[in-house]
Amino acid sequence: MELKIYDKAKWHTEDAAHPIPKVIVHSYFKTIFDWLNYKNMLTNDGIEALGEYDSLNSDMLTQEGNLFFGQYYNELSQIMHTASEKEIIITLDNLYNNFQNFVT
Repeated sequence: MELKIYDKAKWHTEDAAHPIPKVIVHSYFKTIFDWLNYKNMLTNDGIEALGEYDSLNSDMLTQEGNLFFGQYYNELSQIMHTASEKEIIITLDNLYNNFQNFVT
C-alpha cells in the first residue's frame, strides 16, 4: 500500500497565512493519537510515535484506522483550530459511529 500522509504538524505551524501555535497543534495530535490508541487503531509504528505528534500517516494506522481516516479525516481536521479536546473526542466518536454504520 502506498504511504498516505493524513496530516503533519508543520502544515499548521508553518502556514504563512494562518500559523497555529505548536502547542495547539500538538494537543490536537495528542488527542487523536490517544483516541486511536484507545480504539486499537494504531500499528506498532503509530504506538512508537506516541509522544511525538509530528505526523499522522497510513503506516501508523491499522486497516480499520485507514478506512476510517480515509473517509473522515478531512471533516475532523476542519475543527482542529477551534475545538476543545472534549469536542474533538465527541466528534471522533460521532464520526466513528457513522463509520461503523457504513461498514456494517
